[in-house]
Amino acid sequence: MKKHLFFTAFLVITLFNVSLIAKTKPAPFVEIISTDPPCPAVLEPGQRLYVKVRYNAGDTESFRIWIRPSGSAPGCKSHPCRSITKKTGEYEGWFYFDDKAIAVNKIVVKIKDDKSEGYMLESTYPLKVEWKAPREKTVKQKVKPKPMDPFAVMQEEIEKKHAKKYEGIWTHTVTKPDGSKNAAIIKAVRNKNDSMNFSFLGNPFISAPIFRKHSIDRYRASIQFKLDNSEKALIYSLARKNDSLTGDLHVSWKDKPEKVTLRKLNLTQAISALEEQYIKNARLERIRKSDLRNIEKLKKQVTELEADLKKSNSETAKVKRSFARAQTFNKKQRQECQKMIKKHQELLAHMKEENKLLAERLGKSEKKAESYDNKNVQLMVKLEEAEKQIAEISALKINIQKLKKQNRALQQQKKKIHKELQESTRKRDQGNNEDGPQTTQEDSDTEASQGYWSG
Repeated sequence: MKKHLFFTAFLVITLFNVSLIAKTKPAPFVEIISTDPPCPAVLEPGQRLYVKVRYNAGDTESFRIWIRPSGSAPGCKSHPCRSITKKTGEYEGWFYFDDKAIAVNKIVVKIKDDKSEGYMLESTYPLKVEWKAPREKTVKQKVKPKPMDPFAVMQEEIEKKHAKKYEGIWTHTVTKPDGSKNAAIIKAVRNKNDSMNFSFLGNPFISAPIFRKHSIDRYRASIQFKLDNSEKALIYSLARKNDSLTGDLHVSWKDKPEKVTLRKLNLTQAISALEEQYIKNARLERIRKSDLRNIEKLKKQVTELEADLKKSNSETAKVKRSFARAQTFNKKQRQECQKMIKKHQELLAHMKEENKLLAERLGKSEKKAESYDNKNVQLMVKLEEAEKQIAEISALKINIQKLKKQNRALQQQKKKIHKELQESTRKRDQGNNEDGPQTTQEDSDTEASQGYWSG
């Protein structure tokens, strides 16, 4: 009994502390960690200024973060604002100008709630950065071309030629330090200057990777990303094989490179992969909410236990009576289980007998099937013999037709020879009538041949 009281008291104290921690909701805040390049800075037209912030969105489930110049800034081009579900963490945005010279002295960071569509926080920070004016278009003058580095020209042509192989959306699995796996989605597109730009869709790592540089030759491509503004880096060394990219992933915090295979995705597959990431994050959020609900249930149980502890010894007697009743109920359940076991054993014996009968029937049916197979084999042999006889008969028919054709040709020749003999005899008779009867060797031959053909 003392151990039970000690355990309940300890549980009450721990849950009370948890409730105090849960009730203290942190207010939303945001602060700038770093900029790339570091400010103050003077940038070229179109060069991005990356601003990294640390945020805490309080209890907001889904929100967006904007990083923009303070005040009106026409012509500003900035990062897209995706929906964020992680309540605390780091975020990196960017903006730039490319159409005019401009100086920015302040930036504003806004956090907008997706549910209420209202801004939870707007903070301004001093920051000095300037963009140079774009170069004016001048009339081309005939100037002698400067000698160019042939190696650099050849490298640019090779990159433009082989960059098409790496365009698209690619994905591969990433193993986190805790052993869990996540899908990394990389988007590769061309800029206006025909240079490649690589970026991650979503964030498979702890911090968002930033694209730094790349090099593409005839056989391989090297792509380098940087994590935050630290020295940690990701370097892909890839080669195109059919519809995939295979190679090594060099990670600065590991000794050996990893073998990776990037699979190409279409737009629908990329959307589905991002949806899976969102579903995973939503699942973790649901687990956190269920844990909070369980804490509230435990609080209620603790209050009930405190009420039970205040009751008198009569309640302990009731518990003993209920325990005795439970013992009797368990005895009844044991008896019922034994009866059920006996019934199951009888059913198993009956099933075994039925299985024996079925096995005997199966043996008989197999023997019949074997006899049928033998008969089928004999019939197949007879059919083959019949087919051979049919083939012989067809060959005889063909020979008979050939003989008939030869006989017809001989009869036609016979008719022609008979006509020729009749004409020769007629001419001979006419000559005999005029000159008188004369017999020669030719006449005797013709008469003999005429008698042969007539016979």
